[in-house]
Amino acid sequence: MSAGQQLEHYRIEKVGAGTWAALALPGTGASSKSGSVDVGGETLVFDTSLTPQAAKDLRTAARLLTGRDPSTVVNSHGHPAPTLGNRVFGGCSIWSTSRTRDLLEERGPAMIRAIGDPTWALRTIDL
Repeated sequence: MSAGQQLEHYRIEKVGAGTWAALALPGTGASSKSGSVDVGGETLVFDTSLTPQAAKDLRTAARLLTGRDPSTVVNSHGHPAPTLGNRVFGGCSIWSTSRTRDLLEERGPAMIRAIGDPTWALRTIDL
């Protein structure tokens, strides 16, 4: 995989040494700007996107770009777009501010109801 390559949900752009932006493609279920960072022996993913399918694409991209599966996820804020893909990152440490965590705990049930399918954010995706 290389910078400028387009996946089903993202266009990948290199932004620095070991750092790639995953730019969401309109209409694909990826509605957040995400990215991957090679932090020296580990791979970090920033914001996991809106749908499980887009998150799977992001996880695959991170693995191909860095040569290893992500181990850490950072959620930038408590909206659905950067966080509902967290489910696809099982086995990773997930980090956020305490405020973001509190917002996700508070808003999570309403987000799932708004989607209209209570299993949508809980689905597992074969990796």
